[in-house]
Parts: sequence; structure tokens; C-alpha cells
Amino acid sequence: MGPGVTLYEKPDFDNSGSSAGPFGAGTTGGKVNPVYSINMVEPKEFIAIVFDDDSSRCQVFNQGDRNLEDDYVSDFCGSWFTRKPCVGSIKVLGGKIIGELPR
Repeated sequence: MGPGVTLYEKPDFDNSGSSAGPFGAGTTGGKVNPVYSINMVEPKEFIAIVFDDDSSRCQVFNQGDRNLEDDYVSDFCGSWFTRKPCVGSIKVLGGKIIGELPR
């Protein structure tokens, strides 16, 4: 299992700005600010946990997400006028989510 998780500064995996990664299993860190999308080369072969280091929020991904603005890790960080993703760090694990708990 090679590196497979990349963070992008713009939505839709747009790498015209800066990006960080790809990160493989065992990666901790990888700060990019801002982060608006996350992509995985091998969906569901990695588990990426992104952290908002300021508020102790985190979100778990097992596949890419084109726009983090409407996700749990998004908040009014840095400005009370604009909601944006607040990603401060990342932890990447190799593995699969084999089931989901009932809600």
C-alpha cells in the first residue's frame, strides 16, 4: 500500500495552488492551510483523520471529498464572517472501515 492521501488548497482536487502529500499510512502532520479538498488514490484503503487543532474537532475520511466547506471540520476559524475548513493536521492509517454503527 503506497502513499495515497493528498490535501488540496482548493475545492475539486484543484492543484493549481499548493497541495500536501501524497501521504501514506503512518503519516502524522502534513499541515496545509487552507485545505478545501482531500483525495485518496486508493479509496477505502486508507483512513485519514483531519484535525482542527484549535477547537479539537476532527473528521474521519475513507474516500475523497471535493469540498470540505460543508463538513464537520469546517467552522468560522480565522474569521467570524466566512465559514471555511479548519484543517490543522492529519493522521493517515492503512486499513478499511468494515462497518458503520447504526444511528
